[in-house]
Amino acid sequence: MAYTQARVNAALDGANNGIAWAVLHDGDPGGAGTGNQAAESSPVAASFPNASNGEAKAQVTFTISGAGGPYKYVSLWSDSGGSPGTFYGSAALTPEESFNGAGTLEVTITTTANST
Repeated sequence: MAYTQARVNAALDGANNGIAWAVLHDGDPGGAGTGNQAAESSPVAASFPNASNGEAKAQVTFTISGAGGPYKYVSLWSDSGGSPGTFYGSAALTPEESFNGAGTLEVTITTTANST
C-alpha cells in the first residue's frame, strides 16, 4: 500500500519538527553526531518549510572564520550546542568545500520521504 502524498508530507513535517540548528563537520559526525565538528564554524539556525512532493529544503549559511576544510558533513540538532540536544541526523556535503581564508558557505539541506 502506498500512502497519499499528503500523508507522506505530513510525516516528513513531523520528522522535521524540532530541528532548529545545523552544524558543519570536517569528517563523519558518527552515530551520535558529535564527531569532527568544524572548528572554523559555529552552529547556525535551520528551519524547514512544510514538505511538498515528499521533500523539504532548508537553506543555511555557515560563516567560516579562517582557512579550513574540507567540510564534508552537516548535522541537524534541536539546539545550538549539539549534545545534550537531540541529534536528528547528518548528511554528506556534495561537493566537499575548503576555504583558504574567511568566508561563507551556503548549504541547502533536503529531507525526503518516499511515497511508494
